Amino acid sequence: MGSDYFCTISEGESPGEAFRNAVAQAKYDFGNNGYTGTIAEKSNYTMATYDSLSQKSAYELANELKNTAYSDKWGPAGAIRINDNKKTYIFFGWASS
Repeated sequence: MGSDYFCTISEGESPGEAFRNAVAQAKYDFGNNGYTGTIAEKSNYTMATYDSLSQKSAYELANELKNTAYSDKWGPAGAIRINDNKKTYIFFGWASS
């Protein structure tokens, strides 16, 4: 059992709703049998920053942080809010595969 890096974008009225939407979509896309290497394997998240960033800056920060606390395949996903007109978040981290 290994792990894979994921980085996914999702919308929601809150980061919690966006996280649940991302997990549900990943389970729909990849199944819910476990070990998908996607956000479907995550049960929670933490905000990597409370600043809203451009989409490009958010992806860059996620890439910079991918080998920090978010490299734990059993730990929380990281979350970053995108400063667009929607309530969009990027979730990233490592997940069991």
